[in-house]
Amino acid sequence: MHRQGLFVMFMGLVLAALPCNSSGADGAPSYASPETKEIVTKMLDAHGGMEKWRACPTVCFDSHLRVDFGGGNWVDFWEEVTVEQGTRRVYADLPNPDGTSGQIAFDGQRAWSAGNLQGIARAPARFTAWRNFYLFNAPWLTQDAGVILGEPAKATIPNGSKEYITIPMSFETGTGDTPKDRYVLYIDPDTYQLKASEYGMTYKSMLPEGADETPRSVFVWEKTAKVNGLVVLTTYNVYWKHDGSKVVAGEVSNWSFDNPFDESRMKMPGDGIVDESQP
Repeated sequence: MHRQGLFVMFMGLVLAALPCNSSGADGAPSYASPETKEIVTKMLDAHGGMEKWRACPTVCFDSHLRVDFGGGNWVDFWEEVTVEQGTRRVYADLPNPDGTSGQIAFDGQRAWSAGNLQGIARAPARFTAWRNFYLFNAPWLTQDAGVILGEPAKATIPNGSKEYITIPMSFETGTGDTPKDRYVLYIDPDTYQLKASEYGMTYKSMLPEGADETPRSVFVWEKTAKVNGLVVLTTYNVYWKHDGSKVVAGEVSNWSFDNPFDESRMKMPGDGIVDESQP
C-alpha cells in the first residue's frame, strides 16, 4: 500500500475511537434483553457506578500514544483534554516534541483548531475533540441516549485465549455525527470490568475513497487505576482484528474529575480555523 493510503488507514485506526455521538446525559440506552441490561449494569458498578461519574463537573486526562507506521517507524501523539460533563463541550492542548503546541475546541456546534498542529493532530478538530474521551470512558458512555446494546455472546481478544462477554453497541438513526459506527464491548466475566472495545469508524472525511468503514481494530485495556472511586484506564494497546498485529500503544495519566471548566478556552483565537469537515 502506498504511503498516503497507509497514512489514511492508520489515521482511521487511531481516530476510530470517536463515535461522534455526544448525546449527553438526557435519555437512556435501549437493551436487547434483560440479560444485556444486567451485564452492562454490573460493568458500570465494576467501574465505580454511573451516578458518581455523571456527577463529576469535568473529565480531564492526558494521553500519549504511539502509532506504528511500519518498519519500526513509531509516531508519537500527545493530548491534554478537558470535557465538561452534561454539555460535552471540550478543549484540548496538543503538545509537540519541539515544544510548540496546537489547540482545539468543540462546543457541539462549531469546532476549531489553532497553533502548531503536527502529524495526527492535523486531523479534523470536530473529529479529534471527543476521540479519546469516548474510548477512555466507554463504560459510562453506554448510557447515552441513542445507544443500542445488543445480545451478549462470547469471544476472545487478539492474541488471547480467555473468553470475554461481548455486547454489540450501535446507535439509533440520527444519533450524533456518525450513527452507523458499530462497536463490540468485551467484558471480563470475572470482574465485569471492560477489557476491550472493537470498532470501525465511518466519519466520511476520514475514510479512504470508496470505503464505508475503516478496518476493524480492537482497543485493549491493559492496566487501570482508581481515581475518585472510579476505575479508569492507564495503559492500552490497539490491534488489527484481522491479523492481531499491534499498531498502537498508549498511556493515560493525570485523570481528574473535579477541575473547573475554563470558559475562556472556548473562544477561538485570531489564528483559529473553523473545521468544515463532513462526518
